[in-house]
Amino acid sequence: MDGSIRESREGREQLSRALAALPKEKLVALILETYDVASSSPHGRAVQSNIEAAAFISSAPDARTAGLREAFESLLGREHFIGYRESAQYASAITTLLYALENTLLDDAPEEALRLCEWMLEREEEFLSGVDDSDGEVGDALRRVSILWLMAAARIGGPSRGWMDRIEAYAEGDRFGVRDGILRAANLLFSSDELVELYERFRQKAYLSSDRIPPVIHMEQVAIALADPERYEGAIRLLAPEPNELFRLDIARTYLEFGRPDRAEAILTSGEWGENLSGYGRESLLAEVYEAQGNRQGLRALFEKRFHENPTAEHFDTLEQLLDEEEQKQLAKDATAQATSDKDAVRGATLLLRLGEHQQAEDLIVKRSAQLSRAFYGSLLDLAPAFHTAQHPLAEIIIYRALLTDLLERGYSKAYDHAADYYRKLKRLEHAVPTCPPQIPSHEEYHRTLREKFSRKRAFWQRVAPK
Repeated sequence: MDGSIRESREGREQLSRALAALPKEKLVALILETYDVASSSPHGRAVQSNIEAAAFISSAPDARTAGLREAFESLLGREHFIGYRESAQYASAITTLLYALENTLLDDAPEEALRLCEWMLEREEEFLSGVDDSDGEVGDALRRVSILWLMAAARIGGPSRGWMDRIEAYAEGDRFGVRDGILRAANLLFSSDELVELYERFRQKAYLSSDRIPPVIHMEQVAIALADPERYEGAIRLLAPEPNELFRLDIARTYLEFGRPDRAEAILTSGEWGENLSGYGRESLLAEVYEAQGNRQGLRALFEKRFHENPTAEHFDTLEQLLDEEEQKQLAKDATAQATSDKDAVRGATLLLRLGEHQQAEDLIVKRSAQLSRAFYGSLLDLAPAFHTAQHPLAEIIIYRALLTDLLERGYSKAYDHAADYYRKLKRLEHAVPTCPPQIPSHEEYHRTLREKFSRKRAFWQRVAPK
């Protein structure tokens, strides 16, 4: 079974059916073989514990807890640093054991499940120390502990006030940002009235504290558990009575998430909004609001404004979907005229290619070729293959010259393999364009200038030397 099948839901369902059809003896042999192979894996103990937990599910709860704790302790007993490449496997081992905890203890022995969750909450630093968690996968795995704690507490039951004290202490003791779910999902344990009481607890702390930020954050998280955007807004206004743009975006997004698009629209269409990142974020969120409302006129006005201000191919496609056939034809005509005179050659050429105006796209690249040295490297990388598909080699040559020159001017030796690749592509393309137009240096002139200007880049020239 290849990787694509293995990672797809259909592939997993196919595998599940095949395993279910295996004779019992073969299935037992396969599980035992997996158990043995796991012993040689860096985190194989987690796999073995999961198999043990499933096999001995009828054993005493305290024995199951001891087995799982032993498996978790084996993850903590490492002597080497877990690098970026290993961290995903480490996170997967934690997740596997948490699934075992949920499947074997949560319903039958919630007290044991709760104790094991609390044991883990107290050792978050040990789980996170010595790990390169740049992708946050280990932190995400540990966030599941808080959810399981809530689920176990709900099954145990009892007076809510005792649970409230404990959850408050856990939230306030969160030093690594992996316990935020304990308040965001507190509705798993508390009723709405109890959540309001918890929200008020944190509000009183905010009033009394010299640093309001932590209790306000906890108020926001409880408001999410309540699905109450008014209380979420109230928490922010306790910190910032006149919220800035970023706060207002956050408030509007929360109203939208909890089914209040009209209130979100009122926030987004009132007050002053700057033309910075917040301003663009406002338009993106406003588009989501209009979609939730089914407001096509609002969407159209918004997308027309966006395309007029930034005529990209992506914005063209978004606007085109809202127009009828005749309006689409007029939009394409207007977009072509706008793109051919665009001072941003890459943006204009990309749009012209999208419109099927391949020759005009190449003409724009030729006309503004000197500008490409200031273009974003990544956008040029995307544009070159588009011209290749459109069979316009002159534009390809101009773009690969710009890419090659950029890498050599920066002296980024680690990218010289890419530079050599561009050089070879230029050599292959030259036969398709024997003569360059007057404003574009000839092939001979370009290579002579390249050799003179970058003669000291020996690492590059070695890569393109004939073998």
